[in-house]
Amino acid sequence: MAALLIPPFQFSFVEEFLYRGAYPTRRNFRFLRRLGLKTIVSLIPKKLSEDLTAFCRDEGIVSHVIMVNQDKGEKLGVGEQDVIRVLELVLDASNYPLYFHSNNGVKLVAPVVACLRKLQGWDLAAIIAEAARITSDSYASHVTSFAESFQGQVTMPMCTPYWVTQPSRAVSGEVVVPAPGNGNGLAAAMGASAGGKNAEKAVESTGGEKGSPPLVSMPERATELPHCLVGATSTASQPMTESTRDW
Repeated sequence: MAALLIPPFQFSFVEEFLYRGAYPTRRNFRFLRRLGLKTIVSLIPKKLSEDLTAFCRDEGIVSHVIMVNQDKGEKLGVGEQDVIRVLELVLDASNYPLYFHSNNGVKLVAPVVACLRKLQGWDLAAIIAEAARITSDSYASHVTSFAESFQGQVTMPMCTPYWVTQPSRAVSGEVVVPAPGNGNGLAAAMGASAGGKNAEKAVESTGGEKGSPPLVSMPERATELPHCLVGATSTASQPMTESTRDW
C-alpha cells in the first residue's frame, strides 16, 4: 500500500515545478520531500519555526525568509517591495523546484500570484478569476486592484522558466491550470488541496474527515527536472542578460 501523504493547507500548482500554499508543518514534510524542492520562500511576520528550519537543512533546501509587517498599513498585508523580492526568486529557474508560502496560504500569496500573472501577460479577467479561486471574492477585488496598480521594477535573472516568455494561456477570462510535466502524480495533490473542488472526494477516498487536510497517495520522489528548467544551455529555457521588466 502506497504511503499516504498530507500536502500543506491550500497547496496548489502555479506553474511547472512552482508551488504555493500555507506554512508547512511536520505532517507535511514527507509530502514536500517528494517534490524534490530546491527552494522554499516564506512570506511571514516572524522567523521560521525550528521544525521547518531543520527540515530545510536536512533536505538541502535553500530557505528565503521575507519578513512582512502586517501592521504597516498595506491593505493586503504585503507591500510592493515584498512582492518584488518573491518574484525575483520565482523568476529564477535555478531555484526550481520552488514552494512559496505565507501562514495561511491566501492573504500574502494571492497578490504575488496576481502580479506574476500580470508579468506573464494574462488577461485581467483571468487574473480576477484565479484570485477568486485562491481567496474570497471580496478579497480578490483588493488583490486584483493591487496587481493593476503594481509598477515595481523586477530584475530578471540570467535564466528564466520557459513559461515566462511563452504567449499567455489565459485570455478572455479563461484560467488554464498548469499540469505537472514529469508524471510524478502531483495532480492528485492539487485536486485534493484544502478548499479545492475535489477535496470532499479526496477525503472520502482516504478515510479522512470533511474539512481536514486531505491525505494523498504519492509515488516515489522525482529526482530530475525536465530539460526546460535545467539551465541556460537548454533550448527551452530562456537565457538572457540580467535586465529589468517594465509593467
